[in-house]
Amino acid sequence: MKNLLLCSLLLAAATCSAATPLDSIPALEPVPGFIVENREITINPVPVSMHYTGGRTDLSRGFDLSGVPAQYLSDFAGLKNSVNGIPVSVNITPADGEQIQGRYSLKLSKEGAKITAGGRDGVFYAVCTLREIAANAQEPQSVPCVDIDDYPMFKFRGVVEGFYGTPWSHETRLSILDHMGRYKMNSYVYGPKDDPYHNVPDWRKPYPADEAAKMTFAFINIGFIPDGGIVCLLSRAVGTTRATELLMSGRRFTGADAREWGLVTDAVPREQLEETVAAVAMGSLPT
Repeated sequence: MKNLLLCSLLLAAATCSAATPLDSIPALEPVPGFIVENREITINPVPVSMHYTGGRTDLSRGFDLSGVPAQYLSDFAGLKNSVNGIPVSVNITPADGEQIQGRYSLKLSKEGAKITAGGRDGVFYAVCTLREIAANAQEPQSVPCVDIDDYPMFKFRGVVEGFYGTPWSHETRLSILDHMGRYKMNSYVYGPKDDPYHNVPDWRKPYPADEAAKMTFAFINIGFIPDGGIVCLLSRAVGTTRATELLMSGRRFTGADAREWGLVTDAVPREQLEETVAAVAMGSLPT
């Protein structure tokens, strides 16, 4: 039986070899695509439609944002705001029917930058595009005028932290989120294989408080200093050097850090919180 099976396999192999000679196997061809003629303008991801209208405009003096509605000004962070720059306008036109979320048009001309969008997402994506044009321009004082119509091709766009090995640090994740925002991504999935609380046998357990809790001080990231005397009190608690670093950088720190520095008396897992609070409360009652 084994001899018969072996003979059958050899015969099948010989038949296939005879029927398909090596020189007749088709060569692999590259996937058809197209060349993007960016003409000094580099944008990632590449917009759905880019049309050069002729002429050039000067971005070296920045952008006049005085005409931008107040609720959208925060989206323009990172762009040079100057009354001598080209004027920027924002026009919101909600569609009557179904509209692709994040759709926008950007018209960059000598007269200014005109943004038209159906909502906040579209405005933000248009600003991302404008920011890239300004940052990547070979000659900021002479950028080609262009009309851009764009929208996300996929509903979910982002990063999956799902690899083996040491998971990213909190600071690295924050930098990844900044990168995602710059390039119009909207999804982040946390799933590192070597996170002990994302794997067996502890995947059902909540993260310990000293790992899950993250703290920082208010107002730092909007250009103000914390109030309530925290500057003085923090310096006394953790020292001038560490207090200066925390208050200037706005860095988040964990419950374990706070416990180590003496900012809190203890950091306990979530499932032990009520029991610990009750024990502290009972211990503080007069006997």
